Amino acid sequence: MKIILLEDEVPALQRLENMLLTHLPQHEVVARLDSLQAAREWLESGAKADLLLADIQLGDGMSLGFFKEENWQIPVIFTTAYDDYTLQAFKLNSIDYLLKPIKVEELMGAIQKHEKQLTEKQAGWIDYAQLADALNKRQQQFQTRLLIRYGQTLKAVEIDSVAYFYVDNRVVSLHGFDGKNLPIDQTLEELEQLLDPKKFFRINRKVIVHIRAIKSMHAYSRARVHLKLEPDTEADTLVSSERSPSFKKWLEG
Repeated sequence: MKIILLEDEVPALQRLENMLLTHLPQHEVVARLDSLQAAREWLESGAKADLLLADIQLGDGMSLGFFKEENWQIPVIFTTAYDDYTLQAFKLNSIDYLLKPIKVEELMGAIQKHEKQLTEKQAGWIDYAQLADALNKRQQQFQTRLLIRYGQTLKAVEIDSVAYFYVDNRVVSLHGFDGKNLPIDQTLEELEQLLDPKKFFRINRKVIVHIRAIKSMHAYSRARVHLKLEPDTEADTLVSSERSPSFKKWLEG
């Protein structure tokens, strides 16, 4: 089979490809895509593939909605960090999924299941809209506090008091509206699963901002926007070109 990988986290992409090369060398990875825009361009190129392994949440949007809008015809196996409660929706729609961190035996099992469906001509139609609705309902339950540990001290921080999260020298920190910085244990990827997307947006690979922290915005180029945050920061506050379309939609609510 010709396989496409749709994943915006480089370590996860490399790990997935290495597992395929090592354990399923008879299949070929024909494209490595890191955004919905890249997937759209791949579709428009007229290229062909037999299977897509796709992350659910990418930097420029949710892949479920994209597949519905683009009338995606290639079978999809999702990779996801969502919990088992949410994944019941996938089971009900006879879709395969891989729960991160992905295990070799689960990857092989999902692909073998797909191969069996093709052989028996059982591959069914996927209701992406229903899956997206199930995930949206689950996302109404967002975390409201973070437990921060520094030294021997523990502190509970209200998430709504955080102006932005950022990475500096591989250390993730939060910066509160009160001007205080605190290092945290979560990665930005993990935070994206915890934060209310109506309030927070990941503008690039290093920064997640709260809507109330945006003091002003300026066009940096045709595709990019520069943000002035309050409290001020030395972090990179350029909205990446691949995230700019989703960022503008996010601003509109």
